[in-house]
Amino acid sequence: MKIGFYVQRVAGAPGFENVVSAHVQLPLYTMQLLQEQGHDVQLITTRFSNNLTLPNCLPEGTKVHQVSYGTRQGDSLVMFVGNKSGIRPLKLIEQLWQIRSIVQQEKYDVLHFAGSSRIAYLAGLLAYLGINTPIVLTINVGDLSERFILLRNLLWRRISTIITSTTFYKDICELKGLKTRILKHGIIRQINIPKEPDGTSSGFPKSRVLFWRDPSWENGADLCLQVYKVLAPKFPDVNFDLAVRPHWNPVSGLKELSESFPNVHVYEFPYKDGITLDYLLSTATCVLLPFRELSTHPQFAVMESMLASTATITTALESNHELIEHKRNGFLVPVNDVEETIEIITYLLNKPEKAAEIGQQAFEDINSAWNWNNYVSELIGIYEDSISQNSTKIY
Repeated sequence: MKIGFYVQRVAGAPGFENVVSAHVQLPLYTMQLLQEQGHDVQLITTRFSNNLTLPNCLPEGTKVHQVSYGTRQGDSLVMFVGNKSGIRPLKLIEQLWQIRSIVQQEKYDVLHFAGSSRIAYLAGLLAYLGINTPIVLTINVGDLSERFILLRNLLWRRISTIITSTTFYKDICELKGLKTRILKHGIIRQINIPKEPDGTSSGFPKSRVLFWRDPSWENGADLCLQVYKVLAPKFPDVNFDLAVRPHWNPVSGLKELSESFPNVHVYEFPYKDGITLDYLLSTATCVLLPFRELSTHPQFAVMESMLASTATITTALESNHELIEHKRNGFLVPVNDVEETIEIITYLLNKPEKAAEIGQQAFEDINSAWNWNNYVSELIGIYEDSISQNSTKIY
C-alpha cells in the first residue's frame, strides 16, 4: 500500500532531533512501522529553511515533499515564538493546490493527515478539490467550538475516517456528531532505565523529585516552583529538579529558586555535564507533572514517566484518567492543588518503598494497555475500510 502522510512543522532546531512533539512523533513512528511491513510511505510537510533539521524518528530514506504554509505561523519555531493564529488566504490556496498536485502525481492509496482540529479543516478543504484518494485523519487535540459548526459539518464529512487514541477525545468528537474510531498506540521514546532480572527497576538510588516539561503556565511550572519552595528546605538530601526546554514564555522564578536552595536545579536542554533525561528519571522518587492543560491525548510525558517505573503525580484532568488509577499506579490531584501535591510528595519521600511499588505498577499497566502489538494491523484495516467506503461514497 502507498500512503502519504501530511504532518505540519516537522523540522526543528539543530540538536533537537530527538526532542519532538507528540503531533510529530506519532505519525512519523507510524510511518516507520508501516515501512517495516513493506508499505511505501511518504511525508508531506510544510516548508522549512535550510538551518532546520528533520527529526531522527523520520524513517531513513523517506521521500519528503514540502508545501507552503497557509497559516501565519510560517516556519517560526513554536518554542521561540509561540503559536500564531490566523490564516493567509492566498498561501492557503497555494498550499492546497500543492498538496493536491503531489497526491495526483504520487497516486497514494490513502492520504493520512495527523495533527489538531485545524488540520481537519485543511483535509476537508482538500477533499473538495476533487481528489479521489480516501483521507484518514488522526486527531488527539483541538478545539471543536460551536462557532464553526456549519463549516465543520461541511468539511469534516469529507474525511473518510477519523482516528483518535483516547475515549476522552472520542467522546468529544462524537458529541459533535463526528464518528470516530479509537486506535491505541504504544510509547515511542525509549526510556533506558536499568532493570533487575525480574524486570523491576534497578540502578541508582532514588532521591529526586522531577518536573520535565516546557516551563510554561499551561504545564504548571509555577505550581512546581511553589511545591519545591516548601519541600526543598524540609528534605535537604533530596534533589528538586526541573528539566526544561527553551520556551517563548516561561514562568518567572526558575533561576531565583535554584539560587535560593542548593538542592533545587534547573536543567535546560541540551543538558550539560553528562545529564540525560534517562538519568534524571532513573534517580527520581517521583515525577511531578501538574498540568493545567493537556497538549495531546494521552499526554506523552505521563506515559513515558510511567514507563520509567516512576511514581507519577499529575492532574485529574481529561484523558489522564485513562492512564492513572489514583494511588494504585500513580496519583491524580485537582488542578492547581498545591497542598495535596505537597502531601503526596512528602508521603512518597518518607516511604520510598511505596513509591517504588507504585512505579513498578505503573510500568506494568502502561506496557499492558499501551503498546504496538496490533497497531499496524488495525491501522491497515482502517485504511482498507476507508478505501472501500471511498469507492462507494456519494457526496
